[in-house]
Amino acid sequence: MIRLIIKGGLHAAIAAAHERGIKLDTIAQPATDPMQTMAGVSDDKLGAVTRWYNEDCGRAPFPAGTLLLFSHIKSIAEIEADLSNNLDQLWSSMS
Repeated sequence: MIRLIIKGGLHAAIAAAHERGIKLDTIAQPATDPMQTMAGVSDDKLGAVTRWYNEDCGRAPFPAGTLLLFSHIKSIAEIEADLSNNLDQLWSSMS
């Protein structure tokens, strides 16, 4: 799952994601900051999210629809696979 923080309200966030071909799987607007929206998208959208984040949107204050931050959160299965691969490599190096 990829977590996003988008500048602007729900409508601006949905419109900005849609313009970039990104379907938001989850979306919420925090009560503490109604001018930011938090969203989640599937892992297969990492390339599109990265391009969105790297867009030049000028200087602050950034316009609504700007992707302010994103983080890629690995699933438990991905973490277990990484650990398994690391252990395999460790055992191989000790042989």
